[in-house]
Amino acid sequence: MQTINGKLIVEEQSELEQLKPNLENIVQQFEHLELQITAVSQQDKIEYIKQLTSVQLSLHKLERIYNRLVFTTILTAFGLASWYIWLGFNQNSAPAKLANSPIPITSIKAATDH
Repeated sequence: MQTINGKLIVEEQSELEQLKPNLENIVQQFEHLELQITAVSQQDKIEYIKQLTSVQLSLHKLERIYNRLVFTTILTAFGLASWYIWLGFNQNSAPAKLANSPIPITSIKAATDH
């Protein structure tokens, strides 16, 4: 078989019959490759979906941890502020309690001198 300007020149009909099985084989190989590409594409999509789901789960866990941290920080700040205020009130009322004490302060000092 010969080609002229990229075109196949067939001199006998038997030459075409010889090409027919080769063409059918090439078509089958092409169809097989198409199926493989489709299967790989679907596997890639499945893998992508799995990874996306994994990232979403990790993000959800991080959000829960962040929310707990914010909640704990707010409670701690509130607790420390309350404690500070409570200590401030106790320090202001401490001299008044000592003044109303049934035991005079001078006698306590005198007792420690002995």
